[in-house]
Amino acid sequence: MMLGVRASANVFGKTRDFAFDFHAFMVYTLGMEKKYTTLFQKMLQASEAMGETDDCAVISVAIVGGLTYKDAHNLLERAGRKPRESTDIDQAHQSLKLLNINTKDVTKQYRDTLGAKTIRTLGRVIADRKGIYLAYTYDHIMAVKDGIIHDWLDGSLHRIIRVEKLRHLKGNTNDR
Repeated sequence: MMLGVRASANVFGKTRDFAFDFHAFMVYTLGMEKKYTTLFQKMLQASEAMGETDDCAVISVAIVGGLTYKDAHNLLERAGRKPRESTDIDQAHQSLKLLNINTKDVTKQYRDTLGAKTIRTLGRVIADRKGIYLAYTYDHIMAVKDGIIHDWLDGSLHRIIRVEKLRHLKGNTNDR
């Protein structure tokens, strides 16, 4: 597959514009329909309504923070994220601090000790665990709540590079 191709055809010769819609590409050309969690679907709809791209951090912060997509979008904007651009890890952490959420790096425990080296194996390892986590690949961030991965990459073989456990600190979170 060549990157940057604007249209692709399936085995029946049907074409569709896939400039920024990788999910549609996978479903349309390869028949790989993915069942997303209801919460993630809701965030995708809000993202599309705002015309956003590169917003995995917005979706993840919304899910782990219990926010609407728009509130998380505004929060990350306050942290320095520009619309339709990727988010720096420091911007994501800054937005979590604004929500009084503390992060603890648990990569060694999950990736090295328990063997969660890919998103698929992380899903298996974390399935029965309560808690809120953020998992990172090289260029993506996803939310994990109470053993459920809320992301389009759920079940994939993308390599995990970092896992953080989140903890809500006591205090006022109304200063968003």
